[in-house]
Amino acid sequence: MKKISLSILVVFSSLVFCWGQNEMPIKVIFQGEEYWRYPDQDSTYQDTNYKSWPSGKFPKDGKWICLYMQDTTRAAYIFHVKDGLLEGSSSYFDFEGTKRDEYHYYKGLLDGYVRYWNKFGVLISEYLYRYNEKDTDLGYIFGISIGQHKNWHDNGNIRQIENYTNDGDQHGVQMEFHEDGSKKIEEFFHFNKRDSTYTFFHPNGQLKFQWTYQNGVFINESPYTEYHNNGAISGNGDMIEERKIGPWVYYHKNGQKKSEGVYDTVLGRHNHGGDYFAIKKGKWTYWHLNGNLLTEGEYDGMKEYSFSYPLYETPIATPKRTGTWIFYSPSGQVVTEEWLAERGIFINDK
Repeated sequence: MKKISLSILVVFSSLVFCWGQNEMPIKVIFQGEEYWRYPDQDSTYQDTNYKSWPSGKFPKDGKWICLYMQDTTRAAYIFHVKDGLLEGSSSYFDFEGTKRDEYHYYKGLLDGYVRYWNKFGVLISEYLYRYNEKDTDLGYIFGISIGQHKNWHDNGNIRQIENYTNDGDQHGVQMEFHEDGSKKIEEFFHFNKRDSTYTFFHPNGQLKFQWTYQNGVFINESPYTEYHNNGAISGNGDMIEERKIGPWVYYHKNGQKKSEGVYDTVLGRHNHGGDYFAIKKGKWTYWHLNGNLLTEGEYDGMKEYSFSYPLYETPIATPKRTGTWIFYSPSGQVVTEEWLAERGIFINDK
């Protein structure tokens, strides 16, 4: 399995622009060391084909540098070339001089660690790749994901750990963490397929929900239950193919019923295909924390469907309210929805 971020591709395009010129480079001295660079290069992001040099290789071996066109005393990229190809370390620096990216190559392909830092110098990502000679035919910098891939929050706490075999398969336990360092998600993969449990935790360690998979297939649950961070049930109903379906009931933390209604399955289409997901349908009723009626009304169709790139981000659908909805205060008085929102009382249409 290959895991290449958009950042890697952007940085690679920038490196290509540094050397993808049909003229010979010159030697320059930067902070007492010699580097190759093109006399008219700059550090702007340009979309330049990997094969722009006629031979498909750098014309000179050794250390290369790109400088900021706004200030040529500042390095934007420093990278190494051997036999005309990227080899060894390659680093990107922001305008303030902080290292933001670091890559390691072998024969022009990723081989070793890829690391990212935030603007404060805190390490936020570390991925490990193995050279894959088959990728040379693609003209890209892909390598095989191996070992542990880690991401950190900006405060330095671990955010995510993914485990890969030496053949690039996502395998074993995979984890995500809340910003305070507490465990958020624990799931298991068996050679690129979810297997066993997918568990989501509240920041205080309490179980929020748990799904079960077998060889990549979601095990339907009826009934299925979700929990508040105090351990009380927050909702239950049927969960089919990772989607809520049919009658559902939600509860406040004190056990009082919060809302009740039915989910339907709808298809949201986009230019990459479509996604099925659950959406509220028909009559739904909502209650206050004290048990008094908050509002009730009908849903009919879809009001909004948002889909964002990259593809693995979850699409979000909002149902369309229909007819007249009357809202009540906790004491039973008729109020506006804005009045409720000002007091922190919201109707969750999603």
